[in-house]
Amino acid sequence: MSTSKKFLEFIKGKPEITLREVADTTGISYRQLQRVIGPLVQSGLVRESGVGQRGQKVYVYVGGGL
Repeated sequence: MSTSKKFLEFIKGKPEITLREVADTTGISYRQLQRVIGPLVQSGLVRESGVGQRGQKVYVYVGGGL
């Protein structure tokens, strides 16, 4: 399963989440997540929903699939 698909599957049930939280929980490296988030946002599957407590961007699953 690709990193993008793993990321999408993980965040589907979360209202909002940072890349650091995903990395800490899934074992996907933070750097890998940084590489895949841009295309996911551009495709409309994920959107930025603000900034978390530590200044990290917060993401939310919008819908669809790969």
